[in-house]
Amino acid sequence: MVAVLDLELTRGGQEVPHLSPADRALWDAMGDATPSFTSWPRAGACHDLATARVVAVALGTPLTPWQEWTVRVSTEWMPGPVFIAYRFKLVLLTVPRQSGKTTTVRTVLTDRALRMPNRREFYTAQTGKDATARWKDLVDQISAGPMRGHVILRRAIGSQSLTFPNGATLSPFAPTPKSLHGYTPHDVVVDEIFALDDASGNDLMGAIGPAQVTLPDRQLWLISTMGTKDSTFLHGWVDRGLEITTDPDSSMCYLEWSMKPGADPYDPESWKFHPALGHTITLESLADLAGQHSFGEWMRAFMNRRTQTTDAVIEAGLFADLNDPEQTPPRNTGDMVLSYEVSMDRSRSAIVAAWVDPVTDKPALRVLRVGAGWTWLAPAVVAISKDLHPRAIGADDGGPTRDATEEIRMLQQSIELELLQARDFATACDGFKARALVGAFTWYEEPRQGQADDEAQTFLAEAVAVAKTRTMGQGWAWDRMKSRGPIPELVAATVALRLLERGPVQQPAPKFREAQE
Repeated sequence: MVAVLDLELTRGGQEVPHLSPADRALWDAMGDATPSFTSWPRAGACHDLATARVVAVALGTPLTPWQEWTVRVSTEWMPGPVFIAYRFKLVLLTVPRQSGKTTTVRTVLTDRALRMPNRREFYTAQTGKDATARWKDLVDQISAGPMRGHVILRRAIGSQSLTFPNGATLSPFAPTPKSLHGYTPHDVVVDEIFALDDASGNDLMGAIGPAQVTLPDRQLWLISTMGTKDSTFLHGWVDRGLEITTDPDSSMCYLEWSMKPGADPYDPESWKFHPALGHTITLESLADLAGQHSFGEWMRAFMNRRTQTTDAVIEAGLFADLNDPEQTPPRNTGDMVLSYEVSMDRSRSAIVAAWVDPVTDKPALRVLRVGAGWTWLAPAVVAISKDLHPRAIGADDGGPTRDATEEIRMLQQSIELELLQARDFATACDGFKARALVGAFTWYEEPRQGQADDEAQTFLAEAVAVAKTRTMGQGWAWDRMKSRGPIPELVAATVALRLLERGPVQQPAPKFREAQE
């Protein structure tokens, strides 16, 4: 059995250590929903789980397995038979939405308030208004339960607080540098920190740290789902958390539940990591939620993965994983297709090739050329076509690209162009996304001039990150107008993949000859 445990890994690649029988039982109770990353408990250490369980039941929200693991680890005491201080001064918890983190925090704070007279507890979120709303969610359950009539609830702005019979209090505060001035808080909870940037987050930490520093039994909780590229404060702390999970002496506790990298976010098999699944949420409810959110928001909020934006159609990291610099388009084989596109504002144009890789049998895309403006495009398409001899050349028949199409026809009358109409373009867009989500093609583009060889530093990756969609009939398509930047590389890649999937048309492959005068 020992050898088996030595080889057991979390979804994040952490090796599961030897656990005490009680801790092992907590771990096994989570089933498929064990954390991707976690700080590990010390065998035999005292903690607050036993009393927290009683409080949770009294509040009408018994702890689920993931919540029990979180409470067990985060509330561990410093060594000794009597409580003096918590082992962890800072707890960073990141879980998907609908997991029950509010219930977890409410249980921990109520348990401590009942056991520790005059304890001062404070709660905040991304704004003062959010802090008040979330605090009300916390205290309403407490004041409506068995403690009704034994606690004092004040809701007046400026004096909001929940006071317990022993003098302990739980209050909201605005996430500003001066909000805790004059207070000495034992417990501070900062919720949804993905909404904080570095400046506001660091200002808040600068206010909390000095206010707590004199209290040996202090603890700060940072809780959130993952964020976007703007969530620099959260992701900075997440990076620290990932580093300390192997350090048994760290005073920081890190706990993360997230979808395994590379998994299909729309496959129910990939949802088994969700810690509330089978307890307070079902596969059916998750499936309903999947259809109500953009890909970016689904990945961030429910798969708990970092994204570029909340409305990203394809996650940047997932798309980057498809990058393969070894892909080179074949020459003179008739197995390649070519596509081109002009951005809506004519600021940029792109040419993309697609073919089936003979080794992997998967489609391969390569951005052959990206350039400013559009007047260079038609001559470049003709020249590249003569060099590579594609079996098909095409584009979406919309927007400024039509002007490039007409110029190509004038420059080389013998070229047969395949133009996608609206319904076919919608099919192409859906097919591109579907293939990207399951890794069914590879792509490559030379890094931008003067930048490092990094797949994130390409026009195609940027286009994927900024693209938005629009409804088209019963389907959808890339929206050139509303996207947060030009997307000609993405549109050209989408069309190229569609042309490749359609196979050879019932006509001779394009032949090139000089037009007769």
